[in-house]
Amino acid sequence: MTKSKQTRVSFSYERETKRKYRFQEIDASTNELKEMADCLIGTLYVSKSVFGNTPPDNVVITIETV
Repeated sequence: MTKSKQTRVSFSYERETKRKYRFQEIDASTNELKEMADCLIGTLYVSKSVFGNTPPDNVVITIETV
């Protein structure tokens, strides 16, 4: 049986589109944008309905292998 592994990826709010909020991957220790070559995900689009009218400044996504 393999052990599950979790990876946390941090994002900073960038802008909104017509129906989504756009987030860019950041380095969690410095809060600076990562170079695209260093990103695990890069750009994240989240439906506006998830957050309502006000997007958060930052979000963290946890990826878990099972």
